[in-house]
Amino acid sequence: MNSSEMKILIVDDMLTMRKYVLKKFEQLGFSHFFEAENGKVALELLSEKAGEIDLVATDINMPEMTGIELIQKARQINSIRNTPFLVISSDREQKSQQNAINAGANGYLCKPFDENSLNEELGNVFDKKTTLGNRIVFNKKPEITTLSHLDALFNSISDSINKAISSQCSMKLKPGVFYKKAFGETWIPRGHCQIVSNAYLADENQQCSLTLYFDKKVFLKFASMMFEEDFPEIIDDIKDLIAEWLNIALGSLKHELNDVMGCNFTSTIPIIVMGNQLVTGSTKENPLFIFPFNSDIGDFHLLVNLGEERIIPWDNATMEML
Repeated sequence: MNSSEMKILIVDDMLTMRKYVLKKFEQLGFSHFFEAENGKVALELLSEKAGEIDLVATDINMPEMTGIELIQKARQINSIRNTPFLVISSDREQKSQQNAINAGANGYLCKPFDENSLNEELGNVFDKKTTLGNRIVFNKKPEITTLSHLDALFNSISDSINKAISSQCSMKLKPGVFYKKAFGETWIPRGHCQIVSNAYLADENQQCSLTLYFDKKVFLKFASMMFEEDFPEIIDDIKDLIAEWLNIALGSLKHELNDVMGCNFTSTIPIIVMGNQLVTGSTKENPLFIFPFNSDIGDFHLLVNLGEERIIPWDNATMEML
């Protein structure tokens, strides 16, 4: 069966994300789609159209019924138990991939992704001799074991941000020269409205706080390019999209740091903040490192604080938590 004949069910609780996944499939020549906003609706649709749907591409975290629960229940229904399932998630944790394997998933693709990655994973999904379990290779830790190796850390950060953002927006990012603010100093970005995603990473030996800073207008340009949809303003309907998009970027960065630094970071749920004049600073001994990134549509910054202190931006005016 070729791509033009296949019928694909896309399952995600975010409409914009369903449209994003659908467009990636369309770029590979697929043209017949069904959509569902959660696992419960997807299971009903699968049962109703048993034998018609050739592939299910599902997110994991959804209300009503998760993607993992959807796969488990589908595997227990004779009429749909052999339907291939491709999990598409921003969760890069080994535990999540293992849960997908145990549930019966045929493939696992991490957001963000491009059509080449999707095409490769689809080849694996439909390879009858290949199972997801024997294809996932968990990362081996290199000899670097401490975040004091700043050169490796900073190179890793630049590479990860490029992978997470530039490839999805079809543009080249140009990392600038990083600099630092010493203890007691604050960093104030240019512009009058910022969007920030902040996460705290920790393992048994190391901790760090990561903050992505975007001017609102620049962020809307990046989001419009990534999702191929015009976002002229931030409205309630796209606040979840903001959180999803920035969380993908921070998740990719965490994954890269674990690879390069030999850590086993877990992370807090990222906090998304909007404010008119967001300020960041270190209140303890550790300096704040600022990484500028330049592009044709605007610049943004990544701030890194090494240590147990979680750095959360504050607003000199008002602040909104998404």
